[in-house]
Amino acid sequence: MNETRLTTRNTVGTQVIIPKRHLQIEGLEDLTLEDDLILPRWRLVQYSSTIEGHPGQWNNNLTEEVRNYLDLVVLKISPSRAHFNDERELVCASHNGYQAANGRYCLECPLSLWGEDGEPPPCSRGYTFICLDPKDDSLCLVGALSMAVTPAKRYNSVLAHKKNPPFLFTTRFSGTDTIAPKGKFFLLKLELSGENSPEAIDKYRQEYQALATVRIQEYEEPAYDQEHEEEYEERELGF
Repeated sequence: MNETRLTTRNTVGTQVIIPKRHLQIEGLEDLTLEDDLILPRWRLVQYSSTIEGHPGQWNNNLTEEVRNYLDLVVLKISPSRAHFNDERELVCASHNGYQAANGRYCLECPLSLWGEDGEPPPCSRGYTFICLDPKDDSLCLVGALSMAVTPAKRYNSVLAHKKNPPFLFTTRFSGTDTIAPKGKFFLLKLELSGENSPEAIDKYRQEYQALATVRIQEYEEPAYDQEHEEEYEERELGF
């Protein structure tokens, strides 16, 4: 296995280091990772979305493929933080959820703190799941920001309680139709849908080891508005 690692970015600011072996394709030798490649990312289609697919379905930002749900093998989960200004431009980000790219610690930044009257912080904490699609063994990303953080934390907690790495299982990503004071949206849902075979686990473990030191950043804005009621619940539960 070639352990050389390079960096690529997708169209919404995601950065991930991937093994060079995924790029050894005849006819593509002159393409650069920095400028010519997009790592596929699945997006949960919302009522307000303009991308291909019906609300509650999943859209692949590279191929525009649409699926009703995703059965993926999660290799690694990485926390992140992102702050967008009023023009929806990324102004600050953290690849680990604790320290920003400018060196400042997030817990010391006022933009990461809740307001005195319960206003949510402008800087959103989230997670990025780097996954393998069993259909073709391709790498892909799924992000969780804003209200999707709570179901992501519950999923993380289940794995931690079991003391099992996520690639022992196949994870189903779907959406739950939710009604909130500001309207309807689909909330991320994650379920362990089945245990993988010993042979598959060995293969996925090798893929994980190739990505064990990778830092992943997911900076896309949520596709739905933050609802204070849900975020109050998240804070009170200590999630």
